[in-house]
Amino acid sequence: MKCLTWNCRGLGNLRTVRELHFLVKQKGPNILFLIETKSSREGTEQIRNSIGFDRSFTVNAKGSSGGLAMMWNSEMDIEVLTYTSFHISVQVKNSNLGKLCTIIGFYEHPVTAKREGSWQLLRLLQPKDNIPWLCMGDFNEIMYQHEKWGGAQRSFTQMQGFKNALQDSDLCDLGYHGIKYTWSNNRAGSDFTKERLDRVCANTLCITMFPSIEVSTIASSSSGHYQLLTILNTQTQPVSRKERLFRYEYSWGSNNEGKELISTAWHVQNSIANSSEGLKFKMLRCKTQLLKWSKTKEKEASDSIKVQQDKIANLQARNTGEAIAEIQQIKRLINWNLEQEEVKWKQMSKQRWLKEGDRNTSYFHKCASQRRKTNTINNIYDGEGHLQNSAQVINQIFQDFFKDLFSTSNPVGQQQFVETMPRVITDEMNHMLQKDFEFSEV
Repeated sequence: MKCLTWNCRGLGNLRTVRELHFLVKQKGPNILFLIETKSSREGTEQIRNSIGFDRSFTVNAKGSSGGLAMMWNSEMDIEVLTYTSFHISVQVKNSNLGKLCTIIGFYEHPVTAKREGSWQLLRLLQPKDNIPWLCMGDFNEIMYQHEKWGGAQRSFTQMQGFKNALQDSDLCDLGYHGIKYTWSNNRAGSDFTKERLDRVCANTLCITMFPSIEVSTIASSSSGHYQLLTILNTQTQPVSRKERLFRYEYSWGSNNEGKELISTAWHVQNSIANSSEGLKFKMLRCKTQLLKWSKTKEKEASDSIKVQQDKIANLQARNTGEAIAEIQQIKRLINWNLEQEEVKWKQMSKQRWLKEGDRNTSYFHKCASQRRKTNTINNIYDGEGHLQNSAQVINQIFQDFFKDLFSTSNPVGQQQFVETMPRVITDEMNHMLQKDFEFSEV
């Protein structure tokens, strides 16, 4: 199971939505917790549909601040327990282990004077049934001075209050892989500061239940906060995908390199250039060249985004205020690449009336994602009536079914029935049916 948490600083920004979609597509979280959505329930549900989830619980923003959202898919057995303006608590049933665990998305009050109330809330959220629980989010506080760079030192009383709350709740900081500081104020020079405000904590039962918990920080191009990806179960099932049908993509023609490739492949000389066979040859050549080229470009685009994200992470790790301009430039490059990715999703929605200038990301992402979800088989009953959800077992069930369907059961007494049937296929017709296929007939 994967959990992703992010203080996105508002879902009204198109760049934020693009980055969120790329993040979900790349990391595949089962549960997504968003902080400071600055959005209503309706707006959050539109975003939820666009990025491929079908279940959510939303705490509306107050004016232009706050707002929380927890998202998941219907195959997850999740029940919402409690919520406030600063947390959402859900209970998850682990189908593999047959046990319950509580996952809480937490947002510490941004006003320092009101932190003690948040610590009391954290203590109250501790499950009373002695079950595993995990708490993730933006705690707006550090535990040690080394978790902050720049600016005035943090008050010892504030840090101690945070540590006491975690200790009273039987929570342990799970650490991180990647960059230490999860937030920066993006200011230049001596005003620059960065801190480790976002983290994931768990109690001892949760750590025992998932002994290989891993928390990774992911650099953001649209928010001052990093995303945190928590992997609770590293066992993943391989998904077999069928070969994709060839469809011309609009983005190919809008790329100068793509235009040149199409022109070169189309105007190549051949001995049958003026016949219908020549037309088929040109189309086949264009298809072959485009497929080969597009696979390379798609990998380059995905790799480019990852490389640029790594650059941002490295720059922010050593940034002391002088690298703000370079970081902003890289963010603009990432946003441009994400916009090119958006064009492909428009075509996948299969709606011809959708114009190039339309920004209805919710609609076409929902169309493409819903079709992919509809075509996916997550579980199936076997011949004995048992529900199976393993990818290998599901594949074997289908193979066995069709093998049995198209295999003979060696029935007896057929000849006497066949002899009574009139013959309608002549020898000439039978000879023609047995001939090999020719290329022109395909």
